[in-house]
Amino acid sequence: MFDEADRELVRESGTYRYIYAFQSAASQHPALAWFAFLTIVGLAAWPITRLAFHVLPDSGYMLAKPFGILFAVYPVWLLASLRWWRFDNFSVAISTLILVLVSSAVALSTRESLWRELREKWKVMAAGEVLFLLAFAFLYAVRVRNPDLWHTSFGGEKPMDFAHLNAVIRTDYFPPYDPWWAGGYINYYYFGQVFTGAMAKLLGIVPAVAYNLGLPTMFALAVGAVFSFGFNTWFAFRKHLSAAVGVGLLAIAFVLLLGNLDTIVQLVQIT
Repeated sequence: MFDEADRELVRESGTYRYIYAFQSAASQHPALAWFAFLTIVGLAAWPITRLAFHVLPDSGYMLAKPFGILFAVYPVWLLASLRWWRFDNFSVAISTLILVLVSSAVALSTRESLWRELREKWKVMAAGEVLFLLAFAFLYAVRVRNPDLWHTSFGGEKPMDFAHLNAVIRTDYFPPYDPWWAGGYINYYYFGQVFTGAMAKLLGIVPAVAYNLGLPTMFALAVGAVFSFGFNTWFAFRKHLSAAVGVGLLAIAFVLLLGNLDTIVQLVQIT
């Protein structure tokens, strides 16, 4: 349970009307703004991540987006957990700006090797961007087809999931308040919601829309990471590009599509 000081911090946090600018460009075009942010943090993180993954055939480019989000959001979460800095749109913007500045410094200091890798591997990197876009667009289309956060007959975990996202967005310091237990805080894993919540706060996108953008984001990030693992592993040993692409796509199928065959049934039913 929160003590009185913590409860007061929650009560003093801004309302949704304070958090969101409903007439902003991002609010009017949320999917474009969301995808643009993912692209920016991915490009910003790559000069840093390639220092660790440059030995991979794709130089770790397809891993840059999840690391970019982590680099931008984790410092804000940590400082808000220590009560040193508020979790708001300004703090997320500053953290993202610091990421861009640090990445720019790294890119300048390693510009010769960076340009060399871009010339040699730009086709693989471009393919990674196309794959991410297709994965994002696929699950975004599914959510557009049925954006309801509650299944009419089966229910599900989405009401709890959505309540936790709202609590994360509504909270200026961590842990967030518990939306199911008045006066308490979430005694549950919630950090994944912070990624979506941080982007929602920064861009001013309301939770109901942000939730339906967060789902395709996590799917697309997983597609990129799984493809990177399959592609890089095969290419590192066999040096055969088309076969490596096939292994990467097969990895996506096994990890993200065939694990739950009921998904295929549901897609057939809604069409």
